[in-house]
Amino acid sequence: MADLFKEPDYNAIQLLYGFVLLSLAVLLATMLFGNIYMLTAVVCLLLIKDGFPNFIVGALKIGKPKEKKE
Repeated sequence: MADLFKEPDYNAIQLLYGFVLLSLAVLLATMLFGNIYMLTAVVCLLLIKDGFPNFIVGALKIGKPKEKKE
């Protein structure tokens, strides 16, 4: 029961946030809502601009070996 309120893993949250933003950008780019190509393109670029760095940084932090505490 003591493990219930552990501090969250912010690296995994950052990785998931980046993945969700990139997935939304791909969905918007493939669905093309109506004839508003420019609006869809701008929204996709904004999602990619925020999602790609979060995804890469989160993946690098998760893959980094943990330091030993003595």
